[in-house]
Amino acid sequence: MAVKRYHDRELNEAWGKVRNLAIEDGVGRNNRSKTQRNTRDVTRWVALDLMDRGVQSPDSVDQRIWIDLVDAYRNGQSRSGKPLSEDSIRKRKEALVQMLRA
Repeated sequence: MAVKRYHDRELNEAWGKVRNLAIEDGVGRNNRSKTQRNTRDVTRWVALDLMDRGVQSPDSVDQRIWIDLVDAYRNGQSRSGKPLSEDSIRKRKEALVQMLRA
């Protein structure tokens, strides 16, 4: 069984708030339960990866921070320790956009 490396309790108030708003937005758009679960997971991963890089608020995210995070993902510098595929990075970008829009 996989080791869970990302936990909701690690999110600070700012990231937790926008994450919850992004999840609610998905529910409001009538996303299927699997899509809602994916939104919960991916938004958690992105928020915690950014927090690990010192970004404590969604307001602090800029293009340079995102590019640095993408490079880290490609080089396996996340909690999983494995490089992420371009498709996984795209999904994380969509989750970040959804949180920032919320």
